[in-house]
Amino acid sequence: MPGFAPDTNGFHFTNYFPHEPTIQIKIPLGPTLALGDAANGLCGGMAFSVRDFYEANQPIPPDTDPNPPAAGTPLYQYIVRRLLDSFNCPSASAVTWS
Repeated sequence: MPGFAPDTNGFHFTNYFPHEPTIQIKIPLGPTLALGDAANGLCGGMAFSVRDFYEANQPIPPDTDPNPPAAGTPLYQYIVRRLLDSFNCPSASAVTWS
């Protein structure tokens, strides 16, 4: 992307997440299904998210904490949703958050 500079337009945290399910799907009248392992990285979601911010001319969240956002936070959920988008699967939009 012309004009994109990772040091100013990229997230301030690394792609290093703790071992936790990437997504959790609540089965009606049943258990919660845990899928993925965020420790494997959320590369596609981070790339798509940063591009979204850049193309929308929106600043990256100003948090300079080197730790990634915690599971369940809005930014984490957005990155995971964009990760699913990066897989280009038709059912990715059907994921809901528990």
